[in-house]
Amino acid sequence: MPFRLRNSATLRFILLQVGLTSLSAVLVFATLAWRTERVVDLAAQRQVEETIALIAGRATRGGLAAAAEEVTAITRASRGDRLVVRLEGPAGAALAGNLGAWPAAVAIGSGWQTLPLYRIAATEPRRYSLRGVTVAGGRLLVGREQDEREAFLVTLYESLALGLLLTLVTGLAGGYVHARYTLEHLRDIAVSARAIMAGNRGGHIAESGSNDEFDRLVAVLNQLLDAQERQRSEIEAVATSLAHDIRTPLGRIRQAVDAARHGGDAEHELDRIDSESSRLLTMVTTLLETSRARWGVGRDAFAPVDMAVLVEEIGELYAPVAAEADMPISVSIRVEGVERLPVIGNRQLLAQALVNLIENALRHATGSPDIVLSAVRRGNTIVTMVADHGPGIPAADRERVLRAFVRLDSSRTGDGHGLGLSLVAAVAALHDGQLQLADNAPGLVATLHLPAARA
Repeated sequence: MPFRLRNSATLRFILLQVGLTSLSAVLVFATLAWRTERVVDLAAQRQVEETIALIAGRATRGGLAAAAEEVTAITRASRGDRLVVRLEGPAGAALAGNLGAWPAAVAIGSGWQTLPLYRIAATEPRRYSLRGVTVAGGRLLVGREQDEREAFLVTLYESLALGLLLTLVTGLAGGYVHARYTLEHLRDIAVSARAIMAGNRGGHIAESGSNDEFDRLVAVLNQLLDAQERQRSEIEAVATSLAHDIRTPLGRIRQAVDAARHGGDAEHELDRIDSESSRLLTMVTTLLETSRARWGVGRDAFAPVDMAVLVEEIGELYAPVAAEADMPISVSIRVEGVERLPVIGNRQLLAQALVNLIENALRHATGSPDIVLSAVRRGNTIVTMVADHGPGIPAADRERVLRAFVRLDSSRTGDGHGLGLSLVAAVAALHDGQLQLADNAPGLVATLHLPAARA
């Protein structure tokens, strides 16, 4: 399915983000406009109150005549250009000011009002915010022009609207560019993925070289593809090896059947059939256990296991077998305190792993004077080792022999199926541990690292 911008989840998310950002901007701008309007109104009212207080003070000291002089001085000064003032006597006669008549809508004590008024000699009305008060038996009206305020607020609203528009435009433009950028990278990833799905085995998704989050995602996907390719190669190798190893015992069984039909020793041929079928059963069972361990089957049976006790039991069990092979087993266990060597795991699988390591040593370390089975705690790790003094495994092959059906005997004529160490590695991984093979100078030391159980 092709990537289309209109179907882009990234674009929808960015549009949502732009919408929320715009809403936030509207709220901020509205709050700013309201606060600014309030500040302007308070400044105008404060000027009116100060003017009223100044005139009232003169009236208190010198009567209405002194107040009239103050009104005349105010209206003649530059600050009077924005003010409207009218002072009347007790009978309503005008004493001073620049307003021809007292507005009928303004009553003493009615609070703040906004009205259009004509100043004396003015050709058009202007809006004033005004208030009327009594002064020394007369009455006084003072107002502040609002046209300047309204012009300022209009400019403010236009600026805020322009800012909101720019926010929307830049947000949408940035969202479009980001969405296109994202879709192009996803399209490249999808094209490479389809090529790999179509049969380009071992292919990789190309990185842009920008080392951004898309390159990091591509790196993870390439690691996934590498792991998948390794698994596919391993499955193919296992299938090939399994077919080869099954064909050999099946061929021997068929030979035994033919020999029995043509007059051979039936008892002997039946023994051959039993031996080969047991070998087949062991091979299939071990392969099944390895696969189950790799897929995490068996975690439901996890329980506390004391590796010290398990090592002692396995050592005692195989002591007679090792002695018969002139390779006595020596068991060494080092513990600290009374905790012994606790792990959380599947006891049956852990026992099978130790058995496989011992049998591997008995099978391949011919001539070794002994086999050392030891267990010790190192920090938060329980370390179990099986060491011998046989021929060992070359360093270049130690990782390879942990795969299923891998044997150093390329002719595959020797005993064993190449599954023992593979099962041990799978069991270790199931327990979040690790199997390591190292040189014992001479011989091989197989070390099983398992996380210690928490107290």
